[in-house]
Amino acid sequence: CYEKDKTSTYTWEEVKGFIDAILENRTSNNFGVEFLGGEPMLAWEHIKKSYEYLESFEELSIDFYGITTNGTIMNEEIADYLSKNGKIYWAVSLDGHKYANQLRVFKDNDKNSYDAVMKNLELVKKSGVDNYGVHMVIHPYNVGYIYDSMSHLYLSKGINHLDPGIIESTMTIDENFARAYIKQMDKVSEA
Repeated sequence: CYEKDKTSTYTWEEVKGFIDAILENRTSNNFGVEFLGGEPMLAWEHIKKSYEYLESFEELSIDFYGITTNGTIMNEEIADYLSKNGKIYWAVSLDGHKYANQLRVFKDNDKNSYDAVMKNLELVKKSGVDNYGVHMVIHPYNVGYIYDSMSHLYLSKGINHLDPGIIESTMTIDENFARAYIKQMDKVSEA
């Protein structure tokens, strides 16, 4: 979502070429892979093929750090696949509770994506996926809600893996932001 190039698409042959270059230039049989975007779930078939291709190399030990997605694209087929392939970590990029998430809107209607993401997280949980979580993106408009958002997602929604993060390329981190962030994280630590 923070990538500047939002128009590139790739064929499977191009994706396989990227993977082959990684395999050829690796310095170890142990490494990690993460699927990012734009929105990587728009290329679900490429993700699935990439995972299956990499898993075919028995000598490799690969950590699938995950698919970092906006969480709006999910269906029963994908959830079932993730359930059966538990090595893939599915991470939803969300800014917190519904109010804190107000900047995350659908392109076509400016509607907050929170409800759609929560529905998809429920589908993932219901399908038996164990390897999922929320990457909570922190910015100046939600920094004051970190504690409330983490409490909401953990206690009310049952999300056990929360990963707060800051995308430095999208904002200037000033002293006020840093103070608010530290204050909120202290509150989280004390809970």
